[in-house]
Amino acid sequence: TDRYENLMSDIEKGAIKILDSGVSTELERRGCRMGERYWSGRVSIDAFETLVDTHKSYIDAGADIITTNSFATSRLILNDSQNLQDIDAINNKNIEAALTAREQLGANEILIAGSISHQVAWQRDGHTFKQQIDIPVSNEDMTQAFDEMISFFENGVVDVILLEMMTIPRRINLLFESLSTSGLPVWCGFSAKRYKKNSPLCSWHDHSVKFKKILENTSDCNFDVCGIMH
Repeated sequence: TDRYENLMSDIEKGAIKILDSGVSTELERRGCRMGERYWSGRVSIDAFETLVDTHKSYIDAGADIITTNSFATSRLILNDSQNLQDIDAINNKNIEAALTAREQLGANEILIAGSISHQVAWQRDGHTFKQQIDIPVSNEDMTQAFDEMISFFENGVVDVILLEMMTIPRRINLLFESLSTSGLPVWCGFSAKRYKKNSPLCSWHDHSVKFKKILENTSDCNFDVCGIMH
């Protein structure tokens, strides 16, 4: 889009641009109903106006890019019968909420980033939640989910796709394959962790995978922006 080209041109000239903060976290703070397995996955149809107001608050606070509330809305997460039947409505309303916020404020220069994660539905292991790396998911299911999310964003006229908290190499690589045929620009956010004070940086979800290795896997990808996410 022209607004995307203008923003990237400003960045190349040295301007600083601000991405919004955690959308789902803010929705939770505002009292929206959260699901144990799908977190904020239904907010766009359960509390649409609150989602719009959240985007507007980020714009008012100075954000140049707002992010759709889709971190937890792929079929990898919304995989029970009730939510799967609403998946189209959920994701289309996510995009509509961001577009509405921009329109209501007359902030046509604000970019909309379509969020994609490789998260699967949260699962309990006794009193705690399982690590993502310990939850099996097939390549076929991941590819179907990724292709579907990309399609939502291509049809919904977002400005850029934002990959959130990329940490698990197998899932990352399948997502990259799905993105290879998309015409939308891509920004990639990685998440890392130190398990001990002086240990090397590693994957957020798998201490056996060095963070450097994850970055090396992206060296052939044509991403406009890469960065670190919490």
